[in-house]
Amino acid sequence: MKIIELKESKKVNYFGFIIIIPWFANYLAVDQDGTLNAFRNKPELNEEGFFWWTDPTCEQFQQVAVVDLEGMNWKETLIKV
Repeated sequence: MKIIELKESKKVNYFGFIIIIPWFANYLAVDQDGTLNAFRNKPELNEEGFFWWTDPTCEQFQQVAVVDLEGMNWKETLIKV
C-alpha cells in the first residue's frame, strides 16, 4: 500500500480550543444538539431554525466534534476560520 494523496488539515482556535479541521473548512458552527461542523461555504440556519445547513449535494461539510454548549446560544457559534 502507498499513499497517493494526503488531504491536509489545519489547526484553528475555536472559542479557546485548538482543534484540527478539514483542509477545505472555512467556517465552523455548532448545531442545537452540540454537533460541531466544518463547512466550505458559509452555512445558514435551516428553515425550522434547528441546525446550520448547506446544500449537501454541492457543498463540503463534515462533523468535527460534539460539544457541551454549557448554556451558550448555539446560533452564536458560527465563525470564519
